[in-house]
Amino acid sequence: MKATSKFCVLFVLLSWPFLVSCGAGQSERLGTETIATPLKKVVWMDRPSLSPGFALRMKRAGVDEVVVRLGSANFGAGAPVLRLVRIDNFDTTIPRGIALKVDGLGEGLQRSHVQSLWQTLATELSRPSELIIEDDNLSEYTARLINLLKEVCNVPVAAVISIEQSKTEFGLAAARAADVVVVPAFGVEGTGLNGVGEGASATLQDRLAHLVGEASAVRIAISLKPRTEPELDRWGESLDLICDDDVAELARSSQLDRTFDFAKSVNWSGRDWKSGQSVAINWVDAARLNLFMSEIANLLTPDLAGWDFVSIPVPSQELGIGRDAIIEYLGGRGPAPELELDVRRSGQQVEAFLINRSPFTSGVSAFGNWLEISAESGTIVVADRGSFDRVILGTKRNGEWKPLNASSVDAVRFEETYIDSGEKLRAGRIRLSKRRTKVLIEWHAILTTGEEIHGKKTVK
Repeated sequence: MKATSKFCVLFVLLSWPFLVSCGAGQSERLGTETIATPLKKVVWMDRPSLSPGFALRMKRAGVDEVVVRLGSANFGAGAPVLRLVRIDNFDTTIPRGIALKVDGLGEGLQRSHVQSLWQTLATELSRPSELIIEDDNLSEYTARLINLLKEVCNVPVAAVISIEQSKTEFGLAAARAADVVVVPAFGVEGTGLNGVGEGASATLQDRLAHLVGEASAVRIAISLKPRTEPELDRWGESLDLICDDDVAELARSSQLDRTFDFAKSVNWSGRDWKSGQSVAINWVDAARLNLFMSEIANLLTPDLAGWDFVSIPVPSQELGIGRDAIIEYLGGRGPAPELELDVRRSGQQVEAFLINRSPFTSGVSAFGNWLEISAESGTIVVADRGSFDRVILGTKRNGEWKPLNASSVDAVRFEETYIDSGEKLRAGRIRLSKRRTKVLIEWHAILTTGEEIHGKKTVK
């Protein structure tokens, strides 16, 4: 049985070539006419490799460009000192942009320095489709660098400018110089790009106010990276293991979303954790991503040119969101898990399975994710909790669930802290006191954004 929903999923139709509502695409003026242009869909990759198979999946999902973080350039000594990563096994069938961190810009910046820089970059990645400059310490020379690059490299030059930087003289100068401004607007603070989450309490429309009329085009960046304390040396693995009650206890002892206090020693995300240690985590999953995309879709500005996902994890690293969930979301699925119920009854014996047929996950909740089995008449006995985290005995009368501390019950609820992508959960075996009684099976899941999904089935 597939999910029914209590909410209207606000999924943006990313596969549409045009969004025709007011302000949905960048406007180009041709005489007195204005036409809408497609929103550019850009995915960043920290790992400088891309297989042909995954490139094809991204193209089919509508991705227009892949951006590689190539490294950094320090201009402190005049001529740039480059620290670049090696590009290896990178498929060339999808346009590739370069993101480059720069610092040390000063009055000694010369055209010859920029020509030398561009020759090296073009050699490393052939002819990129775009060059994106990241300067965390904007100065009057940032705009000069952008203008020189535009003269030398003959490809679009974009600049990452944070919300706070857009309020400054140097930020606006860089915005005017760049072909495109990439604004880090959504995600976990301190991840992905400089300035992620600045001004988050205001609407996106208000946060971009300083760029209106200054930037020729704007792309909204969403940082997909999780943040942990202590910091991991990688993206991080799925939350499923540490959401097990036997492994860790949930707490809110940090400014981050959740804290996990380890109850026993375990290896998670490439690190050995001991009993008594804790890790605090904040993450973006498909539900939160969908919320961000909904706000972008409602943005009323003629300068919106697209959006950037920063960035996509390697396989098996699925803390918050994995690469399969990102691609499937781009292709039109999600953001909620697709839960199906598999029930097997033989006389007084009942077995039930809750199966997630998608790469999307539930939220982390001590009470919001459950499978409930109740008898229309008589009582039930449950063998164990199955593969769920907890089992609660109770009663179900007049459609209302109530926990019950008694030896004789007519309902039982199996609770799961976190429903992982592709997970198959088995309820403990149920024995009914009456052979012919009807059995009502219901399930419920909650997303990180508070939306709920549920389903039910009556078994005779």
